Amino acid sequence: AFTLTLSFEKACAIQIAAESGGHDTMLPSEETCEATHRLTIAKNFPGSDAAWPSYRRIVDAYYPSYLT
Repeated sequence: AFTLTLSFEKACAIQIAAESGGHDTMLPSEETCEATHRLTIAKNFPGSDAAWPSYRRIVDAYYPSYLT
């Protein structure tokens, strides 16, 4: 859940940045949406649970006090 939430937050930030640029934004094609969905549910996609151990190591290294 964490990695999907992180990906969602990044997508929202990108969307806000794109819309604040003062130009019209374009929606991706249906094919692009379907391909992105397939990647999202793939086992080794950064948004999948396979990435959790690496995120945990980063937090352990930079913010060890979260355990207390």
